[in-house]
Amino acid sequence: QLSSDVSDLKIIWELTNQLNNSQDVVDTSWLNFEQKVKAPKKGGFDWLKIAASITLLAVISVSIWFFGSTDVSLTSDSTIIEQTLADRSKVKLNRGSTLTYSKNLNSDKREVWLTGEALFDVQKGESKFIVHLAEGDIVVHGTEFNAYSQDNLSVLELYEGSISFQSDDKEVILKPGERLIVVDGLMTVSAFSKKSSWENSIACNDMPLSYILGQLKLSYNCTIDLSCPASQERFTVSLPKDDLQSCIDILNQVSSKNFVLKDNSVRCD
Repeated sequence: QLSSDVSDLKIIWELTNQLNNSQDVVDTSWLNFEQKVKAPKKGGFDWLKIAASITLLAVISVSIWFFGSTDVSLTSDSTIIEQTLADRSKVKLNRGSTLTYSKNLNSDKREVWLTGEALFDVQKGESKFIVHLAEGDIVVHGTEFNAYSQDNLSVLELYEGSISFQSDDKEVILKPGERLIVVDGLMTVSAFSKKSSWENSIACNDMPLSYILGQLKLSYNCTIDLSCPASQERFTVSLPKDDLQSCIDILNQVSSKNFVLKDNSVRCD
């Protein structure tokens, strides 16, 4: 029985690794558990009952921790993450990106928060699917699209279905094959013929320089320290995912600028 309980506990523990809890919550839960385990007991000891009690307390404590938490935060770090949400929508998260959502995400309330970049394949549902970005909100009913959000730049590409982007009192509705670029609240819609790609290589088609530099930041976990501001000129370029210096060299040739790499920081001389 104890062996079975331990197996169940391992499964619960693996699930809790998907969650973010404050250190204060963790410390308080552990202190409460220690106090229960160390509580004095009169009379003789029944070691089997004690072991079973400890296991049960651990399962209950971790279960409360897991089921009591409301949000799940996925951070991709150096690898691409694929996740199927509770409503069967699918998300592919680019490197260096974070997606936060309620673990109870369902047809009544479907909201996620994105920092970085992700490819969404949203299931149709009774309620709207909302993606919160730094520059505004994407409202979806059922579709496939790519969303990028870093600093003061957001880029959306719609592949199927229909989405709208809302920021303050402004709203833009996109059709398949359209791209929305938002810079400091300024929205620009244009058509695109080729999807942006970031899985095997960084393929940017008529994209702002700030977006391309943002892709380097996500893929290589580098810092972008520009002494000259990134212009809004657009470039078409394909960059490797395994050689940052080669990316800098190619970008310099395409843009006629002088980017340099030092101590994992990209700057413009």
